[in-house]
Amino acid sequence: MNSLDFSKAKVSRVLINLERRGIITKKKYGLTNCISIANELKDNAGMKDKGAEGE
Repeated sequence: MNSLDFSKAKVSRVLINLERRGIITKKKYGLTNCISIANELKDNAGMKDKGAEGE
């Protein structure tokens, strides 16, 4: 956050917007959130989890 000079409120609004658009997913992780790219975008970009495929 600090390297981009965004306030915590700005980061929160941006993340909420990205989640609504289906670009990211947010999962509770203790008192914080774990942010990741939406699975649909990962599939389209060829970023599937290699461990799940059973090489």
